[in-house]
Amino acid sequence: MSHSFLITEDDYLAAMQLHARPRGWQWAFIAALALLCVLALLFMRSPWREAGLGGLIGLAAMMLLTRFVIGPLVWRRHYRRYPAIRQPVEAELLDTGLRLQSPSGESRLAWEQMVKWRENDRLVLVYVSPVLFHLLPRHALPAGFDVQALRDALAKHLGPPR
Repeated sequence: MSHSFLITEDDYLAAMQLHARPRGWQWAFIAALALLCVLALLFMRSPWREAGLGGLIGLAAMMLLTRFVIGPLVWRRHYRRYPAIRQPVEAELLDTGLRLQSPSGESRLAWEQMVKWRENDRLVLVYVSPVLFHLLPRHALPAGFDVQALRDALAKHLGPPR
């Protein structure tokens, strides 16, 4: 049985924030940059000490601005310029995968075509490539759609969320 829902601008923003969250090697890269700045700050002489302080401040400012200012502005603009995302979507959990349909088209995603998934308390993202995902907002899914069955099936076929 299929269930219809709408993706709101806030849903899209939350999905992009979940998608853009640094993971694994990205955190390692950020930590390495921060460590270099701290080492310069602690053990080097001027002007390297000031460069280390500037690097730490710049790194923190860049992360905060990107996450809380620039990213949301860009993502909201993307949502507003993407009319197809505001159309109703029908979702149906199948034994073979997931079917998503809107007036713009239909996707029948077999478990083998999905590469990973992520979730938080608000939504589930189902990835068909490392950067392309389908968004299922929990609050917008009707009562008849079994989110737990979807989570169990994703975990069975793709492993834990990552």
